[in-house]
Amino acid sequence: MKNLKYIVLVFILVITSCCSYNKKNMENCEIKKVLRVTNENDNLYYIHVQFSSCSSKKSRENLIKDEMRNRFPSIQNRTIHVEEYLGKMYNEYKYEVKIE
Repeated sequence: MKNLKYIVLVFILVITSCCSYNKKNMENCEIKKVLRVTNENDNLYYIHVQFSSCSSKKSRENLIKDEMRNRFPSIQNRTIHVEEYLGKMYNEYKYEVKIE
């Protein structure tokens, strides 16, 4: 009987973790609109973006890196560092992008 309780508990924990994992993967994280891109010099850019829905900072940063590589093909093989700042509106973020 005691073993049955542990098996049921483990089963519930596994199901719960699987559901939360799938929920994170199903997040519809995409750039809705690029509001502004400013190029200070060859190694420093500022970008102001509105996302559709992104709760994960890592996902947003990856999307910004992809967007920068698409807009500026010359930075394709270089290291990109991203600093995130909140914008004034919901789902708006400003980024400082440094290229090495």
